[in-house]
Amino acid sequence: MSLFQRLYETYEKNISQAGRVDSDLLPICHSTQQAQITIVVNHLGEFLRALVVPLSDCRTIIPCTERSGGRSGTRPVNHPLCDKLQYVAGDFLDYGGVVTSGFAGRPTEPHEMYLADLGAWCESDYSHPKVYAVYKYVRKGTVVRDLVKSGVLHMDGAGRLLDAWTGEADAAPPIFNVLRTLKQQDAFVRWAVEVPGDPQTQLWQDKTVYESWIRFYTSGQANRGLCYVTGDESELALFHPAKLRHDGDSAKLISANDKQGFTFRGRFLNDLQAAGVSFEVTQKAHNALRWLIRKQAFQIDGLVILTWATGGEDVPDPLMDIYGLSEIAGESRASDVGYTAEDFAQELRRSILGYKQRLGNTDGIMIIILDAATPGRMSIRLYREMVPADFIARIEHWHESTAWTHSYRGKRWSPTRSKTPPEEYVSAPSPIDMVEAIYGRRLEGNLRKTAIERLVRCIVDNEPIPKDMVQAAVYRAANPVAMEPSEWNKTLTIACSMYRKSREREGYSLVLEADRKSRDYLYGRLLALADSIEEWALRDSGEERQTNAIRLMQRFSERPFSTWKVIELSLAPYRARLGNRCWRQVNEISEVMALFAAEDFISDKPLSGEFLLGYHCQRQALRKTAKPDGEQADS
Repeated sequence: MSLFQRLYETYEKNISQAGRVDSDLLPICHSTQQAQITIVVNHLGEFLRALVVPLSDCRTIIPCTERSGGRSGTRPVNHPLCDKLQYVAGDFLDYGGVVTSGFAGRPTEPHEMYLADLGAWCESDYSHPKVYAVYKYVRKGTVVRDLVKSGVLHMDGAGRLLDAWTGEADAAPPIFNVLRTLKQQDAFVRWAVEVPGDPQTQLWQDKTVYESWIRFYTSGQANRGLCYVTGDESELALFHPAKLRHDGDSAKLISANDKQGFTFRGRFLNDLQAAGVSFEVTQKAHNALRWLIRKQAFQIDGLVILTWATGGEDVPDPLMDIYGLSEIAGESRASDVGYTAEDFAQELRRSILGYKQRLGNTDGIMIIILDAATPGRMSIRLYREMVPADFIARIEHWHESTAWTHSYRGKRWSPTRSKTPPEEYVSAPSPIDMVEAIYGRRLEGNLRKTAIERLVRCIVDNEPIPKDMVQAAVYRAANPVAMEPSEWNKTLTIACSMYRKSREREGYSLVLEADRKSRDYLYGRLLALADSIEEWALRDSGEERQTNAIRLMQRFSERPFSTWKVIELSLAPYRARLGNRCWRQVNEISEVMALFAAEDFISDKPLSGEFLLGYHCQRQALRKTAKPDGEQADS
């Protein structure tokens, strides 16, 4: 229950934002719906007009009960004020309306339930005059008739509500544009009441209406028990809210509606013994979670990754670049010198210091990963509570140990190998980019979600990247012929990041290490030098094709010695074509080969991902010494 305790604390610390127009934090006993129709009445309950709600303004805060806040098609129940036509309209059936399957055989029950609940509110000590005006109007039973007269709803020749617009799309009435795939009878209605001298007509933004409903509904709570979150005796919630990820989300964190399989049998007598949470706590905790998800969570294919501090302070996002990649890219463009590892380290330290200062008095930082196990059940895939210092240290360590020189967020790598070098920056790639490098862009939802979750665990738990993921990224990077040049360049640098992270003890530098004598690193350098010579010759002759070094890269990674002989022999015509201009690369090939131990060079043992580091660093070193016209410098 520590998750709910932290969410409850978050709500309490940010309660001033609840119900504000510019905030998604909801008051308790309220939910949200997407409304399609606004009905305006006066203070006497007389119909004035009706409007179609534009899609940009459809999100509406509505009062709800425990049951209606988590209702589904199998357990329909009305909301107390704003709802669909089958509930609010007494003449719904007169215009061909068909109630949902849960009311089969009892077509008038939805409206009767709605009137009974709204009447109980209006006749209580907590009544509100605007709500009473709505109650007086809906009792007349003319809602659909008034909407048809106003031109909001439309009928067919038989006097029934149209199911769909069959005319020209450009001539479709506004209601069909906002309903999308829904029928007219499924339209959701919200209310506005015009009272002389009161500028606030919209009930979904009126805080006095919020407070009226909260006082009325909480006054009827009588199911007392032990709250597992606060440890106090209080009114327990019988049902818990849904709509956590979006307004149409039916998955719940706490739910026990299985009265046949008795999933709690053998341990508890009833569901409240399994999870006793007070009504106030569950309302505030779920509202806080819903607010945080909308405000700052990362979502993909239903997976939610959320990091927050209870006080609302900004916290580093483990999925993104915490030091402001766009600003760094701007600095790189403004400079004649590429963005260096030293600049990256300084910017990272400044960002980390800023977070440390802002989070100094924060109780803790929470990280949670949510996913829907079934359409109605939300699962917690990961939950961690950490003190700010530990969390910041792990974020900093991840970015330091995974940093590499990239160019895929700057100027795109040219498929034609332009003379203009790509815009470079130093960064740790985000887990989303890592997953694409590992499995490709065409990735199924469940595999993508699982992979992202595994990488987030590596960040927050300070664990190494799983070996299978590193190997998969290295394998894809060693096969450039299977990808477009831009995708391969991105995959290559991300694979270097991942391999460098997996071998932290080796202390690989982001720039060329001329004195490193490991076999795989040296073979990578040889491949880059051979690629450079042939690329230069092809560019001179105006040819646009992959070099032999690139085409044979996968084979080279599996059998380096035998493949190098092929590549070296193929260089002869290009060396002859360039003449003395390529003397530097030729000499450097000889120097690299001299660094090999004899038994290492003649071994055909497959190369590890280290050869990618050697290849990329050597390639970067050659580009930095290139002349503006693309030729290599003489010194």
